[in-house]
Amino acid sequence: MNIHKFLIQPTRPDPKAARYLADAHALGFHDLKRIAIHDIYFIEGQLSQGDCRKLSLKLLTDSVTQSASWTELPAPPTPLETVSVILEVALRPGVTDPVAAQVVRAAHELGFDGVHHAATGQRFILQFDESVSVRESVTESVAKALLANNVIQHWKIGSIEPSFPEEV
Repeated sequence: MNIHKFLIQPTRPDPKAARYLADAHALGFHDLKRIAIHDIYFIEGQLSQGDCRKLSLKLLTDSVTQSASWTELPAPPTPLETVSVILEVALRPGVTDPVAAQVVRAAHELGFDGVHHAATGQRFILQFDESVSVRESVTESVAKALLANNVIQHWKIGSIEPSFPEEV
């Protein structure tokens, strides 16, 4: 079964990202210059490129404030500026994902019967001062202290794998 990864990003300044950056600075991570946040939707099913476009426009984005991109997994790594690090966070296997369940339900209501499972997550793009040489270790510290709840979430520097609910 095909898995599609949708990245939903704000088209305007994101107050949530600004709040995370302020919190990171309050925790002492002053070399962190910018945080961007993208919502992630993993959708398992038979979807054409046209289906992905329609699904993103009709269900996953607010066309006024967000834009979407998608790829089929496995996907090539995302090229980044050398001063940036990608951190992805998702729910641990077995943790209920009510948003994902509603994505599947709504997709079926919209006529996308090829959608079988969904999972959600977030992508954080952390941009550092050029002088920081230990970006990945600082990213790990920020993830543990601020960006992920280790009880219910797991995280990875780079791309995370989706965790779909078990069939009953």
